[in-house]
Amino acid sequence: MEHTYDLFNALITEFGYSSYLEIGCKDNTTFSRVKADRKVGVDPDRGGTLRMTSNAYFKSFDDRYDLVFIDGLHEREQVLRDFENVLPRLNPNGTIVLHDCDPPSEVRQQVPQAPGQRGWCGNCWQAFVDLRARPNVDCVCTTFDMGMGIVRVRPNTDIVTLSKHRSELTWGDFVENRERWLRLTPTDGLIDWIK
Repeated sequence: MEHTYDLFNALITEFGYSSYLEIGCKDNTTFSRVKADRKVGVDPDRGGTLRMTSNAYFKSFDDRYDLVFIDGLHEREQVLRDFENVLPRLNPNGTIVLHDCDPPSEVRQQVPQAPGQRGWCGNCWQAFVDLRARPNVDCVCTTFDMGMGIVRVRPNTDIVTLSKHRSELTWGDFVENRERWLRLTPTDGLIDWIK
């Protein structure tokens, strides 16, 4: 696997998932390639099926999903807000995936996004580390596609303990603890871990 949609289609096949929600569709790079029976894509600018923010979507709709991809505004607070909004809408045995959890450089994780910055990851990694510290969700991160944080609703089998509040974590902290905090998992072990 080297693309986000490869992982999603593998999960759809493995678990018989039929419903998919994507927050932040942009050019439909992932959305158009996901092979779910029912797909909803939410983006305020372009792509997907609904032209609105995720906040507006969650106020107006209460649909449930097997697989959810959070790839909207790449800022810690919004990623966590989307995650909290998705949790009660996730079907049993469902999977949530957060994109851009492993930024390759400091400039690509800075918030706000610099003008003209391509491949912006924002501080999604801080949101993922927040989830890694919670006892009620289990998380790993892929080693491809700038890190996709995979989240399952089950007891956390590897809780991260931090010495300071998650909102105060710096790029230096991240670099020093990247592998541990992200719980980086090679492709060949992903499906087994998810099961």
